Amino acid sequence: MTNSHYRWVMVAAGGLLGCVAIGGMFSLPVFLQPIARDTGWSVTGISSAMTIGFLAMAFTSMIWGTLSDRFGPLPVVLTGSIVLASSLGLASIAPSLIVFQFVFGLMVGSAAAAILPPMMATVTGWFDTHRGLAVSLVSAGMGMAPMTMAPLAAWLVSHHDWRTSMQIVALVVAAIMIPVSLLVRRPPALDNPPVAPSGGAAEMSIGEALPVTATTELLLAAFLSEGCHACRSIEPALENLGADPILAVGSFDEVRDAGAWREMNVPGSPYAVAMDLDGTVLAKGNFNNLAQLESVLATAERRRAASRADHPVHA
Repeated sequence: MTNSHYRWVMVAAGGLLGCVAIGGMFSLPVFLQPIARDTGWSVTGISSAMTIGFLAMAFTSMIWGTLSDRFGPLPVVLTGSIVLASSLGLASIAPSLIVFQFVFGLMVGSAAAAILPPMMATVTGWFDTHRGLAVSLVSAGMGMAPMTMAPLAAWLVSHHDWRTSMQIVALVVAAIMIPVSLLVRRPPALDNPPVAPSGGAAEMSIGEALPVTATTELLLAAFLSEGCHACRSIEPALENLGADPILAVGSFDEVRDAGAWREMNVPGSPYAVAMDLDGTVLAKGNFNNLAQLESVLATAERRRAASRADHPVHA
């Protein structure tokens, strides 16, 4: 499956994982009265486990985020899924209120933090376009949590005691989250970092990487990225432009040619930079179609002509 398609798998995985993780935490209000009646623990003490859970999420999010940056989201999200399911199971057999607060509050909250921030960051990294839509869909999945897991918990409590019901919830969490977490992948740009040239050789400049000939008068660098629909649709037009003998055209991939992207401080794709033969930038800007790309070239032509008029070359 191509990256452009798999990124939507990541969105679905993020929404589902967030829904189940948050749903596991938000099942506590459903269990509140059954737990109090069965154990004699105070309602305030039981509900404080939720407060502890949110505090645990806040403090452990930074730790999980750091681990996700270093080792990738898969081991972090998988660990969080296993710990979350285990914590719900352990909370169901808690012998005292303090143990319940520790397990349901600290452990469940910490496990949920291993899901939400890493998945948000990972999904964002998979998208160059439609990034806002992707993140909003993941957030929508999390927002569905009280409408899914809570009704399930309420139905279980109406047929079983709270301990059995919470154990069933733990099994549902494990059955959904553990397999889905195995679908999580690093964004391609991070999973395949650019490799430095062998032997310590310096990277070629953009001008050196373009097919310059004796007739070339203008350089055009197009910065494209994987999964960008506009980038794919403009590639045939770039090939046609490259047929012009006075124009040297080349495309630079976001991952493979990361050095060129940094050199030109490219804000996003597709992006064009038109230069003189000495590397002087004449025009640059984002474009989404051939007309906008030709506008960049026209601006470069005008500036090149003006520069030659101001500095005529004498024989």
